[in-house]
Amino acid sequence: MLIGIATLKTEPWELEDNFQRMEGYVREAARRRARVVVAPESVLDGYVFNEDPESTPEGMRKIAQTVPNGPYIARARELSCELGIYLIFGFLERAGEDLFNSCLMLDPQGEILARYRKLTTAGEYAITPGRELKPFDTPIGRIGFLLCSDRNADNCAVLGVQGSEIIFIPMDGSGGPENTEKMRWRARENGCWIVIANTW
Repeated sequence: MLIGIATLKTEPWELEDNFQRMEGYVREAARRRARVVVAPESVLDGYVFNEDPESTPEGMRKIAQTVPNGPYIARARELSCELGIYLIFGFLERAGEDLFNSCLMLDPQGEILARYRKLTTAGEYAITPGRELKPFDTPIGRIGFLLCSDRNADNCAVLGVQGSEIIFIPMDGSGGPENTEKMRWRARENGCWIVIANTW
């Protein structure tokens, strides 16, 4: 299975530009026959809750996407359907008054296969932590998700013991050679693949 990784850093608040840039990478990956394309954490909103010190919950709610029919979620669903791919990407989600750092997995028909909300949100302004850590059964296997700082050994092990075959980890920053080696070891320890999409 060929997996495409979209490596891009996006701008806070600039959802239209950010989506268009992500779309360009996704289309190129699909052109190169990727069956799954993964984009970074908060790729739609540019990680606004950390990148802009003047961000407010009210402002963030205006750009946050609802699931399943927020405008950019709908466009991503159309894109995955048009290209016939699985698409994974991070975004700022709104559910009522709560804000979540989330990611979705879409299937080649544009349907939502999985939504994951980040657990480890310390230092992320006004973000509510997620409450679930479980894999999802999909046509390409049993899939787990983590977002950036969720990638500790305990969380990987929780997904591993539940039979995850692949763990996808959209990230924004950090990483580097030391992180890569840690993730290799966590993949070995848990008998699964780990795929990271970062901003650099």
